[in-house]
Amino acid sequence: MERVPVEAALVRIWRGEVVVGAGFLAGPRHVVTAAHVVADALGGVDGEWPAGPVEVDFPLVAAGRRVSGRVVAWAPVDEDLRGDVAGLELVGAPPAGAAPLVLTRSGGVTPDQLVMVGFPRRLEMGSWVYGRRGGPVATGWVEIHCEPGRESALEPGFSGSPVWGPELDAAVGMVVRRITGAPPKMGYMITVDTVLSAWPELAEVIEREPPFRALRPFDEQDAELYFGREEQAEQLVKLARAAPAVCVVGPSGVGKSSLLRAGVLPRLRSDAAVAVLRPSDAGTPLRSLAGALDRLLTPGGTSPERVDRLVERLTGGGVADVVAAVLERTGHDRLVVAVDQFEEVFGYPAADQAEFTGVLRAALRPAARWSVLLNLRDTFLGAGLRNPATVELAAGWLPVTVGELTSSQLRRVITAPLARIGTVAYEPGLVDRLVEDVQRAAGPLPLLQFALTELWARRRRGLLLHEAYDELGGVRGALAGYAQDVWAALDPASRRVATRLLVQLVRPLPDGDLAVRRTARRDELDEDQWAIAQRLASTRLLVLRVEPEPGVELAHESLLTQWGHLRDAAAEHREFRTWQESLRERMRRWTDERFAPRRLLAGPDLRDANRWAREHHADLAPAERAYLAAGNRRRRRRAAGTAAVLVVALVAAVLTYRTVDERRAALAAGDLVAKSEALHAADSHGGVQLALRAYRTDPEVRFTRSPDWGVDPADRLLPDYTAVGSGTSAQDPSSKSVDVVRMSKKVSADGRRFATTDSARHVVVWEVAGDRVTAIPLGHLFGPSDVASEVTISRGGRYVAFTQSVSWNSTKSSVTGPVDLEGLPRIDPADYPTCVPASMASSLACLVVYDLDERRVASAVQLGGFTFVNAVLSIDRDDEVVAVVLSKHSSLGPGATENDLVSWDLRTGEKREARRLPWHSWITGLWLGPGGRDAVLRETVADAAAPSLRTVLSDVDLAGESTRREITGHTATTAVSLDWTTFVATVSTSGEGREVVVWDARSRAVTTLVGGLSREEGLGAVGLDAAGATLLVYWSAGYDTTSTDLRDVAGTRRDFLSTWALPTGEKRGTVAYDHSWSYLVPLADLATGPLALISTSTVGLVLPHADRPSPLDRVLAVEPVREQRSTDEIMDRLCGLLADPNTDDAVRKMVPQDAYQGDVCPS
Repeated sequence: MERVPVEAALVRIWRGEVVVGAGFLAGPRHVVTAAHVVADALGGVDGEWPAGPVEVDFPLVAAGRRVSGRVVAWAPVDEDLRGDVAGLELVGAPPAGAAPLVLTRSGGVTPDQLVMVGFPRRLEMGSWVYGRRGGPVATGWVEIHCEPGRESALEPGFSGSPVWGPELDAAVGMVVRRITGAPPKMGYMITVDTVLSAWPELAEVIEREPPFRALRPFDEQDAELYFGREEQAEQLVKLARAAPAVCVVGPSGVGKSSLLRAGVLPRLRSDAAVAVLRPSDAGTPLRSLAGALDRLLTPGGTSPERVDRLVERLTGGGVADVVAAVLERTGHDRLVVAVDQFEEVFGYPAADQAEFTGVLRAALRPAARWSVLLNLRDTFLGAGLRNPATVELAAGWLPVTVGELTSSQLRRVITAPLARIGTVAYEPGLVDRLVEDVQRAAGPLPLLQFALTELWARRRRGLLLHEAYDELGGVRGALAGYAQDVWAALDPASRRVATRLLVQLVRPLPDGDLAVRRTARRDELDEDQWAIAQRLASTRLLVLRVEPEPGVELAHESLLTQWGHLRDAAAEHREFRTWQESLRERMRRWTDERFAPRRLLAGPDLRDANRWAREHHADLAPAERAYLAAGNRRRRRRAAGTAAVLVVALVAAVLTYRTVDERRAALAAGDLVAKSEALHAADSHGGVQLALRAYRTDPEVRFTRSPDWGVDPADRLLPDYTAVGSGTSAQDPSSKSVDVVRMSKKVSADGRRFATTDSARHVVVWEVAGDRVTAIPLGHLFGPSDVASEVTISRGGRYVAFTQSVSWNSTKSSVTGPVDLEGLPRIDPADYPTCVPASMASSLACLVVYDLDERRVASAVQLGGFTFVNAVLSIDRDDEVVAVVLSKHSSLGPGATENDLVSWDLRTGEKREARRLPWHSWITGLWLGPGGRDAVLRETVADAAAPSLRTVLSDVDLAGESTRREITGHTATTAVSLDWTTFVATVSTSGEGREVVVWDARSRAVTTLVGGLSREEGLGAVGLDAAGATLLVYWSAGYDTTSTDLRDVAGTRRDFLSTWALPTGEKRGTVAYDHSWSYLVPLADLATGPLALISTSTVGLVLPHADRPSPLDRVLAVEPVREQRSTDEIMDRLCGLLADPNTDDAVRKMVPQDAYQGDVCPS
């Protein structure tokens, strides 16, 4: 068996048959202990150099086998109470299995947790104590404090014990004296610096701490030891400062966490505030984020109360204000939120996922002063692109791939740490073997670091040896062999307990065989499991966590695949663990609702739970068993109420069954209400549909907020999922799915035709005539798996163009029909109204142009052999040309992104030209001029002279050679009139202010500069009326951003609309309006015409009526008059407003089995 760091080095100091203290092996035969312990063992005086031999043994390696040592270093306690160090040199070799403990000169950097093992009276076989570092005292000693929640004492018998830091895998000092009666202080330690000063010869035979990290990722304090990806770290720093969201994707074991923590974060901190978290740091991912932000707002620790307030603020739309408070507190102008191991999100309930990713989505807003940097294991990328909670965020992030290291990078990873030390080297040829073996291994970097750490531990004569490498079994065999050795050293009873522990450290996920590691809290484990957790933590396979709650987890995710016993145990118990995680989610809802009886298990759920409890009683935490017991007590109380008389019993049975059905319906309705309210701020249309379904399931269900959420001004509610990922619903509390820029391309110039996508992601065109709205659905152009993404409508309103993913139409094929050359059902082109896939196994992206006047497909052309392309569409103002910009995004940023512009004749579909644009940028908006001879682009560019990115509007000449000139400088927000003749943008001025630039596409010149904006107006979003005659600025005010206490700012926000006449630039005024809606888009004249209101996936149309105030007056009412309506009236009203209430593909998967399954608005 391989050595265990503390256990292999610990010694007991004997006086005859009495243990008088402890010590530890620090060199081949070098034992460190306290001088007063040696004096006690030899019966001498502390100040005199002892003459006789000292007897020691290694109790956790070879108990009872004593070895003699002579005193070779002596620094007793002097009159100033300094010193107390003794050094022993063993006369004989230490027993097999003993190994020296690494010493670290930690200085002021000491791990959070300290571990000490002593031998007090009646516990001579060893007693473990846990503590934290205190401050230094005048003697040079350092205080040791009790670890919170583990109050204990250093009894006589601990003196001379090493003070071990599990995170450093090294001793940081030695216990010299205990303290009583002054909690939390329990003793003093001498630092390693003091030990080596008293025994300088010891420093000559040992080296510093290992320069390798075993299974632990490199952290920020390891930045000086981190080598190999310096260039990529610099690139990621630039992207994190400029792009709103960056997702670093790579396989397990490629070094993503180390790149983030040791490579990127130390570089970022020079000019940005950085909040670092893992989703599992707290009870929910959002609480983990709130805790990370609280540490920035209140250095020195978090408090549950502050975290609770932050969670409420973040979910209540106050993300920007929390960010502002963080920046004010830290003195930076940008915040970066770094989320390591983002895949842990998928192990949480859907509501928790939605809550967390919704807040992250706020970073994508144009005026956001913060960005998100994620680390994601590649096996979860598909889940991220499909999952309702993450698809919106995934649509906006910049993916950056982290691949395997090159040979030169690997050599640097292997050799640079030893070169930094200078006293240790590799045996010739060993580096070549390591590089070759690493390149053949899967997930190799943690395996490499583990192997290097083991080679370091086995070094001889300053060399890391081939012989030791062979003994380890190479890179691929080192970890597996080590884990197996640790397992083999456990007795059968301990193995059974260890297996129960290990399965709790793995969280199975619904998709396939995917799993992530999890932290098992201390209160989830029994005493036997916790004892094994402590023992395995000393082997480095597990890690004890202290914050936010005590617990234990796997040291690295690579153990999920490399440790055979863990892998087999997780697979064997997968079904039970999946059920247990769902049980814990139901328990959380029960406790959140103050132990509501309706949240207890009942019926089939309770029977299943009782079966699992019988089979896995020991694997359930006490709280879980108590939850099941409460459900059983409730069942018994109900059963005891039945009468003894048969007739009454029969009647009661009928009533009981009815009650069970009603109870299950009530539970389902309550679940739908919770989902509806959590989803509202991300997918408002889907939230309303879930609220309606909750009402249909149980008309008595109670809502904590009114389901009609301020829809009073609207006459019709249209769905629009254009910016929401395919096959899923948005889960982003701060998303603005369709902004005013996108709207300019989705509404015809006269405002009478309006293109959206419904909940199934099929295109719908709406015709607005007076106070009537009529749908032109295009669902017949879509197969069961086809979805639309980018959508635009021509200025004249005749044509709608969109990109469509096209896959095999399973409803049109028969397994008994004709087959193709691959033996698959043959594709019949007649079954595909747009583009035709090559086979059942293929899919493609298609550009579709539909003639709304003739109700036919005008053209359909294939864009690529993938269902998703980076495409931006436009139809020119004269309805002659349709064009698309196809971007080949680069992980190096916009400066390396290539863009191809391809155009077709709008009416015939004949290709006109394809050209490569001769500059590099991220293009996010395209507006073609007449005949496609020029265009306006919204693009993000990288300047060679500056590290940051800029978003600009550019005027592009396409008549000859493609040339461009920037219309604006760095642009914060942009808007375009519906006739595409007027463009406006908010830009930064030379100071800290902002102004609005107005540009005329016909004259291709700036016509107006609107300055004098207030700070709040400058941070707002711009808009235009349909003809570009009125400039609109939407802005908010009222928060005190100088306060870090969110109670000081709660409830003070108000939204305003300021307007200016164009082209004069004269300000017309400012009014407050109801901020239930995110944007207001005039569809005609601002004063009298219809308006479109936007809130995530809902577009509310406010139409003119002869007998009512104008649409603008109804929207701008500061306190709209809302009638007091019953739930029945609210639901009837919503069904009257919803233009498409019964297409609910986006939220259908969220509907429980016991809920009402019919149309939410029956005809």
